Amino acid sequence: MQKDDKTLVFASWVIVEPAEDIPGVWVAHWLELDVISQGDSPQNAIEAITEAVAMTVLDDLKHGLNSDERRAPAEFWDRLAHVIKHGNQVKISEVKVDSKFVLATQATLILERMAPLGSIDFSQFNVPPETARVDLACAA
Repeated sequence: MQKDDKTLVFASWVIVEPAEDIPGVWVAHWLELDVISQGDSPQNAIEAITEAVAMTVLDDLKHGLNSDERRAPAEFWDRLAHVIKHGNQVKISEVKVDSKFVLATQATLILERMAPLGSIDFSQFNVPPETARVDLACAA
């Protein structure tokens, strides 16, 4: 996490893959914060994980928790390393819903401070429109 007077920036690797137990569902895992969400396509799973991460971070800030203390277990980082090392670059938009790919991409979430400058309260942030940036090329 990067932090200045006006913004918080969270960058992470995201793994997106078909759910093992629910046909037609994709699961996204934001590794840096160990947050998981799902959608009916890789794109929808990424949109859902971005929203889930924003809600998690805002809740952590509200309760004085450090989001940096969350982190996915080592097995997920190992899976990421395997996909990056052995995967091929693809565009997320070209991945078919019925594919069996494990995707790895990078995402960035930016939160803007609502509290007045000079205030030490970092719990008042909002999620500006189109604040999430996802690398549309990924390894599969």
